Amino acid sequence: MKQFIFISILFLFQGINFSYSQIQTLGTEFVFSYANIDRRYETDHYKFFLTNDNNISTVVNLQWWSLKKNVMKTASFNLKPYGHDDWEFDKEDVLFTHYSGYGQISEVPENRIMVSASSPIRIVSQVWTKRPYYQDLYLVPCTKSLGKNYMVQLPEPAQNEYQLIQLLPLKQNAIVNVTHYVNGKFLTKSTTVLKANMGNDQQVMVRQYHSTLINSSFLIEASVPIAVVAAVTCISTSSGCDYTAYMPQQLASWDGKTIDKYSDDKFLLTENAKNIFIFPPLTSANSISISANNERSNMVTESISTHYSYQFNPSGTAEYEITTNSSSLRASRHLLNGDYIIGSNGGSCITNILSLSNFITGRTFFAPYRSSSFIEIYTKETNLNSIYLNNIPLINLKSHVRVLEVTNYRYAALIIDLSQLNAPTYLLYSNDKYIAYYIDTWSNKMACYELAYNN
Repeated sequence: MKQFIFISILFLFQGINFSYSQIQTLGTEFVFSYANIDRRYETDHYKFFLTNDNNISTVVNLQWWSLKKNVMKTASFNLKPYGHDDWEFDKEDVLFTHYSGYGQISEVPENRIMVSASSPIRIVSQVWTKRPYYQDLYLVPCTKSLGKNYMVQLPEPAQNEYQLIQLLPLKQNAIVNVTHYVNGKFLTKSTTVLKANMGNDQQVMVRQYHSTLINSSFLIEASVPIAVVAAVTCISTSSGCDYTAYMPQQLASWDGKTIDKYSDDKFLLTENAKNIFIFPPLTSANSISISANNERSNMVTESISTHYSYQFNPSGTAEYEITTNSSSLRASRHLLNGDYIIGSNGGSCITNILSLSNFITGRTFFAPYRSSSFIEIYTKETNLNSIYLNNIPLINLKSHVRVLEVTNYRYAALIIDLSQLNAPTYLLYSNDKYIAYYIDTWSNKMACYELAYNN
């Protein structure tokens, strides 16, 4: 039997507020988009899912630009109390597909989907196609969770495929600088203006596969908060090809000198993680010091640049811990080819890696998208008897559990197969802190996203 592999990213920062009464990715305003190339099949689907964890009906209003008719379209519907629903777009209305470029910003027709709701809701976006058969899901955080600065590194696209980073204005025009690094070396810096009025052309960083651009990372700095959707149109897997997309967290900031008092940990399963991408804070300092440890020895201690991402490939160990005494880090993980627990032998997906400061308390209401669905949960070891799924203690469900040595056994990770409940919706609940990810597997493919988080 294969071993569980975990990574803990530990870093220090000032003044963590452990009050989690409000989940900050839920909200009433959202901006997102779809990023893909044209596969020329009628079975492509571009839709999103909504859940309403409120005891009142919620009015949902949509606004988008029809590429087919070159006009703005709107729609409105009601979401029932404690209800879930979905909305599917005409592919030709919302999907621009004619990209080219090797690390250039390209102007494209209006691509934003704008959603407003009368009470807080959760939105998850979906891309689903056949021939090639793939799907991905990504959490759409509300606009209050968004920021001005991001760093993005994505898995490498297959030959002739693309990385697409869509830069989306909210209600204000934005001046955006995008700096492109390859293998830690500066390549280009581009400046563009994002126009907020619906119907304006928008901007996308386009990076087609080229051997000289492997290990590209992008630092995005905007004058006002924006949304970012990052996608890879095809990633080579053991079973062929898979699509992946996500919306990255905004970067933290650091004054370059403060040694923070409080620790903030990131820990996660990495049995099926191909890459961990670590994103330093926005700072005037040129580097920060990190050290990586596993359960046996100190693996690496070094200073990493704050201008571009640091890529870490976990393998061959049970647990990792990465530490910095400087400031908050952001990170993402690329899952590839599944594992013996979730049962997929192919597929690819990417999520943000969430830290203790992102943990939530209370309710997480969500719906599954396929029968072969899992949730991956992290919580205190002492909380295992006090976290519930559909009013059933997790400890009473069939699950894979590991208490994490790198947290001094204070935290545990669980994987729950949702098919044992086979419910139309799920309510995850705890009065204590936890975080959870959703994972779909099917036909040698994977999709995954963070269920919710605080900033």
